[in-house]
Amino acid sequence: CAFLAFGIGFVALIGWALDSKFLFSMNPNYKPMPPNGALSSIIVGTSLYILNSSFSWKKQFVFIGCSFVAVISILRLVEYALDTYIGIDFLFFHFKNYGKWYNTAAKTSFFGVISMGLASIGIFLLAIKRDYKILEYISIFIGNAIAIIGTVFSLGYIYGVPLFYSSNQVPMSFNSAISFILLGIGISLAGSIPEMRHRLI
Repeated sequence: CAFLAFGIGFVALIGWALDSKFLFSMNPNYKPMPPNGALSSIIVGTSLYILNSSFSWKKQFVFIGCSFVAVISILRLVEYALDTYIGIDFLFFHFKNYGKWYNTAAKTSFFGVISMGLASIGIFLLAIKRDYKILEYISIFIGNAIAIIGTVFSLGYIYGVPLFYSSNQVPMSFNSAISFILLGIGISLAGSIPEMRHRLI
C-alpha cells in the first residue's frame, strides 16, 4: 500500500515536470493531482513503509516527514478558513504549466488536505504507539476514515459524477483519492494486524 501511494505521487510529479495531463490526472477529463499533494503522498507513503522496516533511524524519518506534511496541511487549511491566499501550493514547485491550472483545478482540495493531514497524524501515532496503547486504536480509526473518504471520491469518478465538480468547492483528484484508499488501508493494517504488516504494507 505504501509503495503504491508513493508511486502515485511520484508519477504525478513526473507528469507536472513533463506537462503530461495523463500522468498528473490519470484521465484528460479529471482534475490534476496538485504537486504538493503528490509530494505529500510520496513522503507519507515512504514514512509508512519505513515505519515497518528495520532501519534504526525510522522514527526520526517518520517524525520529520509527517511533521512536514502536517504543517503544509495546516497552512492550507488556514487558507480555507480565512478565505485568503498565502501561496502554499506554490511553496515548493514552480512548474511552468502549474500556473494555468491553478485557478481552475490544481488547488489542493479541502478534503485532500484533511485526509493527508490525518494520514500524517495516523503514521506519527503508529510510531509512538508502543508507549501508549490507545494511540494504536486512534490510528486504526484514522486509517479507516481516510480509506472511506478516498473511496467516496473514487466512486464519484467511476460513476461519472465527481463530487464538487459542479460547485465552488475544489474537487479531489482521482489519483489523490486512490492514494488515500491505499494509505488508509496501510495505516489500519499497521495498527490492527502487526504480524501481517510486512506483507500487506
